Parts: sequence; structure tokens; C-alpha cells
Amino acid sequence: MRRAYRPALPLLAALALSACSEASREHPFETVKSPGGAWSLSASVIDPWFPQGPHFVVIAVRDEQSGVSKRLAKTDLAYDGVPFTKQNIGIRWIGDTQALVCLRATDRPDKGVRILIKDGKPGAELKPGC
Repeated sequence: MRRAYRPALPLLAALALSACSEASREHPFETVKSPGGAWSLSASVIDPWFPQGPHFVVIAVRDEQSGVSKRLAKTDLAYDGVPFTKQNIGIRWIGDTQALVCLRATDRPDKGVRILIKDGKPGAELKPGC
């Protein structure tokens, strides 16, 4: 009787892993359009698999003309049990093709993500501080 269930085990394992996938735990935080409206920058938060696990922030940019999105950065952000606010995750455009994202966790050093879109190709750099 045990052998009858053996083929189903890989299927059940795959189903369990897909239920815990990153996409199912990711939810949008904020989206801000560039001053010219050609690009939009978004931040989303990935909740942990277990209560005290790390939260992650994903930064993505979208070309509004083509509709193509690109994930630029993913980094952890300490979570103290209080939902993230715009004081924890701050997004701002400083030009048509440049933006800053400041990640501030309670009792942790700030992290900054600097976004530059050059020749239609977005890139990001993660640095300490905002």
C-alpha cells in the first residue's frame, strides 16, 4: 500500500513549495511615476515564511510606454512588528531618469538604493545610508 502513494510524493512536495513561493508573499507598497511620466518606480514587501523571519523589499522600475517592468534590487529590511510606513520605505524621483529609495529600519543603519536610467536601461546601486 505504501508504494501506491510513492508517485504522489513529488507532486505533493512541489505543491507545498509553490504555496510558499515568494510571489505569493509579495505585496505592493508604493508606486511613484517619474516627473515626465515615462517611468514608474515601485517598492513591494515580501513577508517572511515564518513570523520572526526577515522581510525583503523589492525595487522595480516600469517603462510606461512599453509596459515592461524590471526588478532592480532586493534587500532585507528589519521588521519590528509595526507595519512599514513611508518613513521606513521612501521613494522619490530626483529627475526624469534618476530616483532614490531610502530604507529605514528601527535601530538599524539606513540603506539607500540609487536608480539611474541611462539610454533606456535602468540600473540600481545599493549603498549604506540614504
